[in-house]
Amino acid sequence: MKTVRHNESIVEIENFLDDKMINRLINFVTNSETNWWGEFNGFVGRVATLPKDIEEELTKNILNCFEYVDVLTPVGTIARYVKGLTFGAHKDNIGSKRINFGIILYPVDDYEGGYLVYPELNLKIKPKAGSMVIHTGEVVHEVTAVTNDKLRYIITAFAHGSETRPAVVKPEYWTDSVNE
Repeated sequence: MKTVRHNESIVEIENFLDDKMINRLINFVTNSETNWWGEFNGFVGRVATLPKDIEEELTKNILNCFEYVDVLTPVGTIARYVKGLTFGAHKDNIGSKRINFGIILYPVDDYEGGYLVYPELNLKIKPKAGSMVIHTGEVVHEVTAVTNDKLRYIITAFAHGSETRPAVVKPEYWTDSVNE
């Protein structure tokens, strides 16, 4: 894995998802019946529940990157963005100051558009397939529209610390580095 520090609030861990996991996720989304796709936060027909074994493996691997996580939620769904779909500017910790980090997994990158934008930081990124992006809960971010007919898939999670001790990213994942 290679960690790229975009700034003091955002890191991208490339190759976080190995080829086997990427293939499992792609197989799941391409073979899921349309009626499996439900609604979440206004994403009508855009979110599917992951198989339990995938959810458990992703949760374990994400938790390996953190210390002092009281709750990691939710890793159990995958969202799909179709052409034209966006997600407006927001902070992850609205309503819960205990969300220390937002986490986004990217199994694919063959779509056009769909950039992860941090408007207050003048930063726009398109993570590589297999990457995990971690940003602090305080940072404003949004997603631009997918501009072609390829689908953008993401899995999100949120790391919550306790009331007395915030969750923290392990140092080896919070600085530019290569972790084998």
